[in-house]
Amino acid sequence: DLRDIVTAELTRCRQAAAEHGITLTLLVTEETSDRRSSASAADVQSSRPFFFEVDALKMSQVMRNLLNNAINHTPENREIFIRLVPKSQVPLSSPVTALQTGQDFCLVEVINPGEPIPEEDRKIIWERYQRSQHQNGRRLGTGIGLSIVKKIIEDHGGRIWATSKEGIGTEMHFVLRKYQEVIQNEQQNSDH
Repeated sequence: DLRDIVTAELTRCRQAAAEHGITLTLLVTEETSDRRSSASAADVQSSRPFFFEVDALKMSQVMRNLLNNAINHTPENREIFIRLVPKSQVPLSSPVTALQTGQDFCLVEVINPGEPIPEEDRKIIWERYQRSQHQNGRRLGTGIGLSIVKKIIEDHGGRIWATSKEGIGTEMHFVLRKYQEVIQNEQQNSDH
């Protein structure tokens, strides 16, 4: 369960955050539905919006890296939000819904109120050994962490991106599709 992985990493990162007076808050948007008591197997699977067949160790690495980056770039005594949003609760206006039409997915966001990442740097931060030229964190990274995160997310059939805005900070977003759909789509593409 993706929620369990995220919760475990939050627990691991809380001490580092607390050293700087930073609070980590998990926001989980629950699905709303009018399901009947006699649910089919497909209904049961879709009623568990954060149950994904993922490599738990690699997904833990993704969350740990994103959380550590957020802690590093968040001013003292502030709050970082981690949000899990199932497909049914992602607003139709979101760029995610256009990317994932017809597929079951969830959106994960790590939101920190630190300095925004300039537009020109948001393209290079995913490349190996590249860092934002405007980096003012507590410690400078090697520039390898986000490239590993991107690779893991893409290997799971997902997509990751960053948005930033002055006065708000930086949001790291990633989308994961249900594993079965990734396999089915890859098989269909290889048949052609």
